[in-house]
Amino acid sequence: MVDLKKLIQTTNTRNVDIIIGNHELNKASELINSLFNEKDRNLIATDIFKLNEDTLNSYDYVLLDYPPTIQELAISFLLISDLIVSPVSSGNAGCKGLLDLRNLLNKLCREYNFNVPSLKVIINDVNENENLDNIKNWLKNENFEKNVSDIIIKKSEIFPRTENSFISIWDNNVYWRQKQAYEELIKEIK
Repeated sequence: MVDLKKLIQTTNTRNVDIIIGNHELNKASELINSLFNEKDRNLIATDIFKLNEDTLNSYDYVLLDYPPTIQELAISFLLISDLIVSPVSSGNAGCKGLLDLRNLLNKLCREYNFNVPSLKVIINDVNENENLDNIKNWLKNENFEKNVSDIIIKKSEIFPRTENSFISIWDNNVYWRQKQAYEELIKEIK
């Protein structure tokens, strides 16, 4: 299985280590699909955690920044999480994805007898002219109101949407903006 100590890289930022993912995760997903049945696929992170428990427990926080997908590795790690932070863009697709995520987590946690992780929603990429109240009302109607963070990330022309390059993550201004949002969220959670 995976020894995380071999993957962890130190950074120039004090007390921050990182494991960099890349397109190889998609290849891993294909391999997992071909070798494991559904239950085993969903429990891979549990096995990885058990094998690396001492390493993972040596950190105050372990943040997994995963692309918005519901593939095997993502779901597996979400199932063993204490907290899931889900940025939702102001639009129907993001809100629908949030419903799908909640329903899938509830189903799998019941099936495997896990505690359902806490879910925190950050409203992201909001234009000044959009009706934020409509978004909040939708979240309230779908019983997400208690999950909504006080943090709202407004659309910025300074930091346009971009594909993050994992190789240059430490030089990427968009990454540091995202890191700042995570730090603010951690303060809010405490």
